[in-house]
Amino acid sequence: MNPAAVFLHNDLVTEVLSALPVKSLVRFKSVSKHWKTLITDDSFVKLHLRRSQTRNQCLTLVTSHVKDRCVVPYPISRLLDNPSFTLFNEPHHRLKYNICERIVGSCNGLILFSDKLSDFDSNIECWIRTYWLTVWNPATRKASECFGYIRQFTEYTGQQLFNFAFGCDNSNDTYKVVAFCYLEDEFKTEVRVLSLGDYVWRTVECFMNVILPQDYVYLNETINWLAIHKGKDVRVDQLVIVSFDLRTETYTEMGVPCGFNQVLPKQPEPTLGWLEGCLCFSCYYQEKDFVIWLMKEFGIEDSWTQFLKLNNLNLRIDYNYIDRLPWVPLLLSDDTLILTSHNESQAIIYNWRNNRVIRTNIIASRSSSLDWKDAKVYVESLVPISNKHSAIIHVNVPKSSLADVQEVYNTSRRDQFLMKLRAKFEVVRGALLNRNPVPSLDTCVGELLREEQRLATQGSMSHDVVIFESAMFAYAPQSRAFAIYMTAAITALVSITSTATTTILNHV
Repeated sequence: MNPAAVFLHNDLVTEVLSALPVKSLVRFKSVSKHWKTLITDDSFVKLHLRRSQTRNQCLTLVTSHVKDRCVVPYPISRLLDNPSFTLFNEPHHRLKYNICERIVGSCNGLILFSDKLSDFDSNIECWIRTYWLTVWNPATRKASECFGYIRQFTEYTGQQLFNFAFGCDNSNDTYKVVAFCYLEDEFKTEVRVLSLGDYVWRTVECFMNVILPQDYVYLNETINWLAIHKGKDVRVDQLVIVSFDLRTETYTEMGVPCGFNQVLPKQPEPTLGWLEGCLCFSCYYQEKDFVIWLMKEFGIEDSWTQFLKLNNLNLRIDYNYIDRLPWVPLLLSDDTLILTSHNESQAIIYNWRNNRVIRTNIIASRSSSLDWKDAKVYVESLVPISNKHSAIIHVNVPKSSLADVQEVYNTSRRDQFLMKLRAKFEVVRGALLNRNPVPSLDTCVGELLREEQRLATQGSMSHDVVIFESAMFAYAPQSRAFAIYMTAAITALVSITSTATTTILNHV
């Protein structure tokens, strides 16, 4: 006799699945169409994210190797249980340097990377910097194409660079990148905003007479910086917290704790952080005490409360050297505080109830070095990587603007193509990106084919043998029509400029 079929209510299935790790959910999408629809539904993704934020917190432990960097999400509970271990990484943790020079930040399981290319143009006698961004979800192992290109012209290398911040506007589930750069001649900070999936950066109101630091805090749909006026010493009344609202794209200013009126040491300087859902301000008081304040109600200056006052001797910190970088509160878990510093190879785990201090002893595999400056609090999620790069084509725009829209589309398509080239074309890619103006996609393809022919000829001469090699191109077309266009264009150019056989990869 066959057993009776068992049917589970949808609410029960949702409840059970929302408690599982992302790795299991990705596999369970193959169970049935119903489960795949459920797991990819926006409501389920948000439910799973809310539960992950309270249950599955990790730290992004970053190691640097000769050829790549590894970003390993490591459970905080395991780190606290055993702070001495060897950190191993899987192949899917490894990222090439040309997309991850710096980790900008983490938001809802997505990690934003920035990178840049600098070159000096002797024709216009200035430095040209090209910036681009990449978003990665380590849990689903999905990454975006390079996007958000910015070109910056500077007269000398020491001029201010663009920095970036990352957060989410929860009112419409839009992830936004904020780019900012101090303009020395105009005494203001230029600010641009890019929504993931859009083509164009939007310029918003500038910050006057304030230099924003590279480090920021994302909290309650706002980006927050601790701005410090230049000077030999820093007084409390010279500090200001600049808070940028991602919903309204406007900013406000907030004061720091006013429980002391002391001159703060310039090094190590005060820092802004995030602890237990609160904005956190930390500084060194009279060069012997480390003080941490929490803003219990965000935006209310009167809610600043002193949380901890620690003696440097208790933390086993020695600041009897010149280049002093601050210890920053990274995470508070119950009665345990994790502190990190940019110039330290290990972190401090401090139990503030029993005054116990432990130094981590994490050994990176593959003879790598551990970069604590890039350690971020991270939660795994099912949040998908946005792929809305063609959305701008479907909006209503004046006919007079269509040419500008098409130009933006062509520029992005060319930049995507150039960033996908192999390492041996690095010199040509840099020259093309830094040319003013940057040539069209057809011109770029032609020059790359000539470079491939030159490399093939150079190789054949070194071996005294004529060798015809295939030129392997990798590009990421955004449509079937673009794939056909690329194939036809390259085939035509090959017949004119080279007798080499060109192999086109990644047809869509």
